Amino acid sequence: MVEGESFNICLGGTFSPIHRGHLKLIREAFKRGGQVSIGLTSDVLANSTRERTVPIYEKRLRGLTKVLDHMSKVSGIKYTVQEIHDKFGFAVEEEINAIVVSKETGPAVDDIDRERMNNGLPSLKRFILDMVLDDRGEKISSTRVVEEKIDPEGKIISLNEEVRK
Repeated sequence: MVEGESFNICLGGTFSPIHRGHLKLIREAFKRGGQVSIGLTSDVLANSTRERTVPIYEKRLRGLTKVLDHMSKVSGIKYTVQEIHDKFGFAVEEEINAIVVSKETGPAVDDIDRERMNNGLPSLKRFILDMVLDDRGEKISSTRVVEEKIDPEGKIISLNEEVRK
């Protein structure tokens, strides 16, 4: 691909609650993409991969759409959101040619690329980003935000987190 070329780029997740790490991934997608496609996990998939219960799909979609509408307006890049029911989502479709992931989820792209190759498609261009860290240098996660240990920006708000410092 030519330098400066835009991509039909995807990323996926549960996005609840949205935090600074999610925003970094989404910004990168809009920076690189000619079209941005977001896979939002179904309720079944979201709840099968974690111990905590996440808000229903429609609520997560509303929150995500607010962020995406703003980034789309600023960048002039269009986006779509699709419900995904497995780890592949629509990343195995022909029109997608790039993906944005964190280092933590980067290895999952190997599985996606194997599935793409099984379907006669080329592997995805990968944009792998460092994890976003909180005030103490630990990764920001939605679970830690939900548990009120940190806020969505990564600021320590829990006495228990502060004591461990």
